[in-house]
Amino acid sequence: PVIDGLETTRRIHNCANKKRAAVPILALSADVDVAQKALFIASGMDATMSKPLELEVLEKELKRILKLG
Repeated sequence: PVIDGLETTRRIHNCANKKRAAVPILALSADVDVAQKALFIASGMDATMSKPLELEVLEKELKRILKLG
């Protein structure tokens, strides 16, 4: 509740622990228009998804950002 997802993403990626800083981040939001998506990606998020969540899309995005196929 103190910081939003954009700031959280920045802090994770700027972490001194390189393994933790490299963790992939996927945004899940009800508000994912083109401008919002660009803002998420610019903050360092690896992918964005909109609600309602579609499991097939989630699986595809997770595979992509985790480089599983």
